[in-house]
Amino acid sequence: MTPLAATLPKAELVGAIRRSALAASDTRGLLLDLVDGEVCISAADGDRSVKDYLKATATGPGNLVHCAAPRYVLEALQAVPGDEVSIYADDQLAPVLFAAAGAEPTFAAGSLAVVMPMRR
Repeated sequence: MTPLAATLPKAELVGAIRRSALAASDTRGLLLDLVDGEVCISAADGDRSVKDYLKATATGPGNLVHCAAPRYVLEALQAVPGDEVSIYADDQLAPVLFAAAGAEPTFAAGSLAVVMPMRR
């Protein structure tokens, strides 16, 4: 299966994750919804909810929703060099890969960060 990939500015993604983290909790993470042409970052816990849509260059089939802990995603993004980041995902239960834009998703030092999904 070809993974879905989305590339976008890292600063915009970090900002959206920080805003969404305000509505996330330890048991309810944030949702990374990769859709053709954009990435939706959202979180909801009780009466608090946040949703951000970010323009992205996307390739691959369909769309995919991942649930992840905001803290781990932010730590992963800090490890990725450059101003743009590519997000790679196969399915909802697979890890989400973050790499420098234009870099192949490989385990070369400093070019890939992996975040495991959590249950919704």
